[in-house]
Amino acid sequence: MTTIEPTLPGEYLEDFMNGMSRYELAKRSGLSATQIGQIISGKRAITALTALKLARTFETSPELWINLQTKYDLHVVSVRHPELVAS
Repeated sequence: MTTIEPTLPGEYLEDFMNGMSRYELAKRSGLSATQIGQIISGKRAITALTALKLARTFETSPELWINLQTKYDLHVVSVRHPELVAS
């Protein structure tokens, strides 16, 4: 069975940035450019606080960002622990 890799939450963030630089997003959101880069590369998860800041910046809900992260995390864990996934 082939496993489809989920989309990193950071890929969605890049889409929302729509050409905006990491520096500009940092200024608008209150996150650091380093944090933004780490989210984009998948090295940092979107926390509740980050979700609130992104939601305010992009006029979305914080749940959007939390759900993207949760969906990704669940996929990663289910691949690592297939015995825990209901058939």
